[in-house]
Amino acid sequence: MNDRTKVILDIFSLRAQSKSGQLQVELAQLEYLVPRLKGEGINLSRLGGGIGTRGPGETKLETDRRHINSRISDIKRQLKVIDNHRLRYRQKRDSNQATKESLIGYTNAGKSTLFNKLTKARTLQADKLFATLDPLTREMVLPNGFQCIISDTVGFIQKLPTTLIESFKSTLEEAADSDFLIHVIDNSAPDLFNQYDTVVELIDSLDMKEIPQLVLFNKTDLNNDKRLLPLHKHAFVNKDMDAQEILQELEDFMKDYFDSYTVNLPLRRQDKLYQLKRHTIVTDTELNDDTLTVEGFEPSGDFVNRITAKDE
Repeated sequence: MNDRTKVILDIFSLRAQSKSGQLQVELAQLEYLVPRLKGEGINLSRLGGGIGTRGPGETKLETDRRHINSRISDIKRQLKVIDNHRLRYRQKRDSNQATKESLIGYTNAGKSTLFNKLTKARTLQADKLFATLDPLTREMVLPNGFQCIISDTVGFIQKLPTTLIESFKSTLEEAADSDFLIHVIDNSAPDLFNQYDTVVELIDSLDMKEIPQLVLFNKTDLNNDKRLLPLHKHAFVNKDMDAQEILQELEDFMKDYFDSYTVNLPLRRQDKLYQLKRHTIVTDTELNDDTLTVEGFEPSGDFVNRITAKDE
């Protein structure tokens, strides 16, 4: 195996936690291995029945190929079931018009730490390469009460092998299916500019460049270099990973892409104000004699019109 790819695959095999992640890692290992089989045989002890299990040991070359190809087919069937489940989840989310953000960035940039702060979740956060391999999605509430969802995704690296991109397609699709991207940058990284360029190139190759993107410079307490700031129109520095400051910045950023609205509610329909605060960004309310005037921003759609229609 190419040393770099082997190291990446080995790290992936250690980091994968969910069944989906483990299957994706094993598939990447096997598909990389098949064209490189040669000689009388290869030790399959690490590939016999999945990650962390022991197989039959050394076998002849053709038996190796049959064994591996059979396992590849089985993994693909299992992943297809998982992909279908994720598709149904996305369709349900879309039907509920939930707005989705995804954290992206170079590996070890601090995405999982930020994810935990923004969602009050307890996912793995560690100073390790590829600490997150499985797409994690949680609810996130912005300062004005708007509820959306956010996903943490696998970190990008330079020259990511094609086999890994394909095998982790479902993970990357979580980001490609987003309404907004939050690009987290490790401002203390010695190769900061190369990491930024790598993520930008991968975003382009994954047809994600049209998704609105907010750039967050992380770990600025270690390096306050701001030369990258002018490269992106929506970029800001957060020194102490202050969750409220980041949420407010994200809320302001999202308003640029939402539609503004003004609506008058009957005073007896306070329940509709509650719905507006959950599903839109309410910026102002004004109490009149018999109505409540609400101003805000909503995602594209007709949510405000639907919930403020006259009672049947």
